[in-house]
Amino acid sequence: MQSHACCTVPPVVSKGYQVKGKHVTIDGMKTYVTGSSSATSALLVVYDIFGFFPQTYQGCDILAEGDKEKKYQVFMPGVRDGWAMNEMPSQTALSRSEDISYAQKRARRSVASCWLLPVLDYQTGWGTTDFFDGKPADISWYPPDTKEKGEKLGQFFQTAAAPPKTLERIPKVLKEAQSQNSNIKDWGIVGFCWGGKIVNLVSQSGTPFKAAAACHPAMIDPADAPGVTIPYAMLPSKDEDKEAVEKWEKGLKVKGVVEWFPDQLHGFMAARYVLMHVLTRTVVSLLKCLARAIRMMMCRILIEVDSGDLEDANVKKEYERAYGFLLNFFHTHM
Repeated sequence: MQSHACCTVPPVVSKGYQVKGKHVTIDGMKTYVTGSSSATSALLVVYDIFGFFPQTYQGCDILAEGDKEKKYQVFMPGVRDGWAMNEMPSQTALSRSEDISYAQKRARRSVASCWLLPVLDYQTGWGTTDFFDGKPADISWYPPDTKEKGEKLGQFFQTAAAPPKTLERIPKVLKEAQSQNSNIKDWGIVGFCWGGKIVNLVSQSGTPFKAAAACHPAMIDPADAPGVTIPYAMLPSKDEDKEAVEKWEKGLKVKGVVEWFPDQLHGFMAARYVLMHVLTRTVVSLLKCLARAIRMMMCRILIEVDSGDLEDANVKKEYERAYGFLLNFFHTHM
């Protein structure tokens, strides 16, 4: 696909990202909005099964301001009524006992909570207090490399994350967003993981969108491809089913492009790396506690662990390449 000189990914922040947008309520859901309010084009972002996280926020901000010739308003809504969020990463951390993340609730039931909570408070203070009717996907299900994990993940997609529940909300979200921003003339849509499936299904006949992109999409079904009616980009990672992607691409009847990221994990553009980072930090915290105890017994232990996510040079490079690809795609088709 042609690259445009105007499409440049702003410097990516590896750690401690400060969001640039704000939260508003759209169709009863907390919605992250970023970009110029005078922009006439807008992008709807459907996040992955882990919800709002810094890498997804940063991605929205990149899409909003990365194209010097074409600015976007970017909207990333929650997926249920009564959505509740903690403060954004640039603001005050958790202050009320009821505003705790799912991960923290689980940690407080753990015998190791005295070690886990300081880490989880730091890592997930910017997360959500409720996913998918209070039952988010458990990060331990990834990768789904056992029968039990696969069954749990499949059940989750059929219940809390069943696509029809979200598809029926999208027209309402667009209508209300446009009523609050009457200068918006056209829409594009981007989805991550589970959101990629939503994007595929909403890009069929009668879609309100001009172009669509699915990043490391879940539940790839070649049967969905022939019904797509708008320009479509798919950005699979190494964890996507290559055969399914190839069949899907062959079945596409409109302009489409598939750009592989063969050395990246599923979720690298959104929440998964951050969540893996949470788990890594939790383990490190436990090990450091153990090390301190051993040092008290006159032993010395040195622990060094790679922190991963955007602090990894290759992940950062591919994250930048992926968002640059999206900017060029939407510049061409919107």
